[in-house]
Amino acid sequence: IIDENCNIPDYTSMPMPDLVGITAFTSQANRAYKIASKFRNRGVPVVMGGIHATMCSEETIKKVDAVVKGEGESVWAQILEDVQHKSLKQIYTGSFTKMDNIPLPRHDLLSNSYYFGSIQTTRGCPLNCHFCSVSTFNGMTYRYRPIEKIIQELKLIKEKYILIVDDNLIGINKKHIERAKNLFRAIIKSNIRKKWIGQVTINFADDDELLKLAAKSGCTGVYIG
Repeated sequence: IIDENCNIPDYTSMPMPDLVGITAFTSQANRAYKIASKFRNRGVPVVMGGIHATMCSEETIKKVDAVVKGEGESVWAQILEDVQHKSLKQIYTGSFTKMDNIPLPRHDLLSNSYYFGSIQTTRGCPLNCHFCSVSTFNGMTYRYRPIEKIIQELKLIKEKYILIVDDNLIGINKKHIERAKNLFRAIIKSNIRKKWIGQVTINFADDDELLKLAAKSGCTGVYIG
């Protein structure tokens, strides 16, 4: 697993892989295309996914061998099988994944250079704000992982500080907010003692108990909007 924020390797001297997978934001797309070209020139198939590849698939497919639109978990096994049989398709469209089916990420394979660890506890947002791509990419159904799996993963993260990458950590209704409270209670009970930041909507400030539980569980700041 290579993250150019931590290290830029000499791709031309790397051993020949069977497949290369790339993800990138739009701001990183041109660099992603250059990396893809290095491997394609050596005959290695390249698959690209993520927000840019999903929203700009017609552009992206000109630069890679296959594009994954949307969430990739549901199609990744098929991609690997197709690569083995040399029958890779140009476009794979992932379905919205049930969060309890997502395996624990291999944090041990990541670089030791990160200041923040990261974790995802929910996907989707019902608000569908006109300036935001989340509802298009992850859907308007608010999905969340089992709390016990979140705690299990938090214990695997070696960094002291954590970014919860959910686009809307607390949701919008009483059921969603109660889930967030239960998550914070579980973090407190587990005695993990890590500091974290996350992304929420302005209704975060409407519930004093939610604020207190978040702070006690290690919250040091939130992004709003």
